[in-house]
Amino acid sequence: MTVFVARQPILDRTRRTCAYELLYRSSPDSGYDAPDADRATLEVIDTSFHVVGLDALTGRRRAFVNFTRETLLKGYATSLPRECLVVEVLEDVAPDAEVLEACRGLKAAGYPVALDDVITADLPGVLVDLADIVKVDFRLTDRATRSQIARAFRGRGVRLLAEKVETDSEFRQAYADGYELFQGYFFARPNVVSGRAIPAVKQNLLRLLHEAHRPDPNHRHFEEIIRQDMGIAFKLLAHLRGAAWGQRRPVDSVRNALLLLGDRGIRKWASIVAIATLGQDRPPELVVTSLVRASFCEGIMTDRDSGPMGEEGFLVGLFSTIDTFLDLPLREALDRLALDDTVSAALLGGGHALRSVLDLALAYERGDWADVSRLATVVGVAADRLPPRYREAVAFGNAALAAA
Repeated sequence: MTVFVARQPILDRTRRTCAYELLYRSSPDSGYDAPDADRATLEVIDTSFHVVGLDALTGRRRAFVNFTRETLLKGYATSLPRECLVVEVLEDVAPDAEVLEACRGLKAAGYPVALDDVITADLPGVLVDLADIVKVDFRLTDRATRSQIARAFRGRGVRLLAEKVETDSEFRQAYADGYELFQGYFFARPNVVSGRAIPAVKQNLLRLLHEAHRPDPNHRHFEEIIRQDMGIAFKLLAHLRGAAWGQRRPVDSVRNALLLLGDRGIRKWASIVAIATLGQDRPPELVVTSLVRASFCEGIMTDRDSGPMGEEGFLVGLFSTIDTFLDLPLREALDRLALDDTVSAALLGGGHALRSVLDLALAYERGDWADVSRLATVVGVAADRLPPRYREAVAFGNAALAAA
């Protein structure tokens, strides 16, 4: 049976990823209807912890997993390590005597408990007393309500998590109100400042990318750019030393390294290093997200018998957040590069198949399984290819960030 598991990052006040919420479906077109909710919880536990492996999905960070009334009462959470799990009590679970007793048992055993989709400060006190984390839905509350909730729970030993935070402004508001944890795509949105100057170190990286993506890259120009930044030069040589190039002697010059890589290898290496370096003043999760999208899109393009376009898929995914890295509108950010017209058009929303592949990656990230099903059909890829491609992409993102 094919199983679909996606993850959404949860960041702390320094914008570093401290946990992931795991999202599950048995098929991309299944819904959250009540008869399947219990099975969905069991399947996400089994798939994430026992099949895929939690380390592969979360990198040893905690996993937030939704629990229904039935799965709470049956104590399924206690079959998992308490240091890896946050038990997320769904908003439709009534806090009756049995549920409260189950939550007390979890607390006594050392399992953190989170209340999901909170939209009011008017919660039963006995339930709040058992909660370690309260997740406040920022799409279903206004600014005044979010602040009221923060004031109501302040000093009660509860950590506030702002979920579905979509903009940097919302993040800053939540931060000011005392929220400690944040979930949503605010970290992937550009905070554009009109007329913003790009620092010299980023300018050099943009020169590197611009040269790499020319139809016929000039290796001499490439070498000159790399020699101006010894950090980049070191990463190039380290990349080749760590790869299985079958060389009998070490690569000891930038020129020889470029010759070994070839144009396609240069393009891919330069793109990864540039994104990782541009992201040094951004949340690390933004870099991981870009790398995961790149690998996922490349794999999907390969699976749909578009092998030669795998590189274009990689670039579309990788540069899908370039506006955020540069704090520029997307079109202006792309003007700083020399990407293929097809790649640029897809990033700007064009109707090419590459755009549908990127949209498929974004839908998978969100856990929007209905859209995943629709887009898989549009793209022409079998649904059962998506979960293994996603697992491979997550592994690639984690490994590439560590090596870049």
